[in-house]
Amino acid sequence: MLPASLSPIENYFFIDDHDDYPMVVWYRMRIRGQLDHDALADAFQATVARHPLLVATVDDQTRRHPRWLESRNAGLSIHVDQPLNESGFPEAQPMDIRTQPGTHVFLNDFGDLHQITLQVHHCCSDAIGVQHFLTDVLCEYGKRRSSCPLVSTIRKLDPRRFRKRSTPAIPRWKYTIGVHRLVERCKDVARILSGCPAQLCRSSTASPRDEIRLAQSEPTGEFGVSVGEWEFDRAQTDQILEASRNAGVSVNSTLLGSLFETILEWRTNNGIHRQEDRLRICVPVNLRTQKDRALTAANAISLLFVDRNYREILDRENLVRGVDLEVRQARRDMWLTFIATLSVARMLPGKVVQKFTRKNQAWSTCLFSNVGVAFRELSAQFDDGEIDLGGATVESWSFLPPLRKALGLSIGCSTFAGKLKIACHYDQDHLSSSEVHSLLKSWTDSILGSDSLAQPAARSSSSFPDRIAV
Repeated sequence: MLPASLSPIENYFFIDDHDDYPMVVWYRMRIRGQLDHDALADAFQATVARHPLLVATVDDQTRRHPRWLESRNAGLSIHVDQPLNESGFPEAQPMDIRTQPGTHVFLNDFGDLHQITLQVHHCCSDAIGVQHFLTDVLCEYGKRRSSCPLVSTIRKLDPRRFRKRSTPAIPRWKYTIGVHRLVERCKDVARILSGCPAQLCRSSTASPRDEIRLAQSEPTGEFGVSVGEWEFDRAQTDQILEASRNAGVSVNSTLLGSLFETILEWRTNNGIHRQEDRLRICVPVNLRTQKDRALTAANAISLLFVDRNYREILDRENLVRGVDLEVRQARRDMWLTFIATLSVARMLPGKVVQKFTRKNQAWSTCLFSNVGVAFRELSAQFDDGEIDLGGATVESWSFLPPLRKALGLSIGCSTFAGKLKIACHYDQDHLSSSEVHSLLKSWTDSILGSDSLAQPAARSSSSFPDRIAV
């Protein structure tokens, strides 16, 4: 499958990679029980051979576009007992995927408690692609454990689909229908580029002018992972699902609508919001179809930017329904907007994409990514949803999208074992730990609609030593 040119969005992620704000996504899996290290290492090595981009390198010295090359060291090394920071993540360094593979694996043991952490360059794969990779890893591990009750067939991968990973697998007649909506989508691109949305910034010093100062501040030269997490229990997650179903909207739209309300309330309470300000949330959208089951770990997403002003956010009922309608309509034309814009931009002279990413400006207030139910095929085999590996059980899973310069908050949501989990990756130059946890508390209150119901259920986190409990 390699060498191969970078797709438009892979090229964007490659260019927008900076040492202070690396284009890295973190994935964390926590396992309880007796974990076979040798079987785990063998499972990773056997699986990564089927997902070449995770260990490929980028050659950017070509005359045309950068391209993927096979790495000289095609395997994955597992770093054991790497020191963890106060958020429970390894003290890792930024990646240079021109000289090293874009995936690092870390394993930390605490008796019968284990944490597997993946640091993956976003250029290599999106969150759903990494989930597919880890699903294969768990299946390979189960094959090596005679006591593992896991029943699953490892997916067959199609190299032909890899070549078309940046093109949605949709019928040709839909392209024809979509062309007449191109003008409307171009207006969306112009809207994104023409205005700077309101930002999240530290309340103790913030004012409208301070927001501009923070957005244009110089990088600190430090790279760390600061995290705030919140987990709903099964009853609360069922309540959210039922409320969304009764309202005729997706859970994603429910979470987005509540997030808009929470950010507006937080900015208003801290005296930094003006009625003319607009909030904008960047939402990665999955472009996969059923045919992409045969796709290796890769990027098959586009980005949607959802804008709302002061009055639109105050109208709660129409806010959620409007967001739901916008996301559904935009999903049809995602290949006409962000991906098409990147494709055109990289063909223009003057390195347009590079200039776009180097601006000291955030193009959204925050980023919100929801990958839905994690490891659905595997967890469905067990009543409680926790995956039994034969002597060890996968108890929790979460992921952190990357931060960008002047973007203070990136949110990763997923549901595992019937519990919805929210993980906030935040920039300490913009927000303090107490402010992030205050935002999380307000957001969960808004989601559930009752202060008395919004209590964190952090069993899987609290059972770990204090230094990795977050």
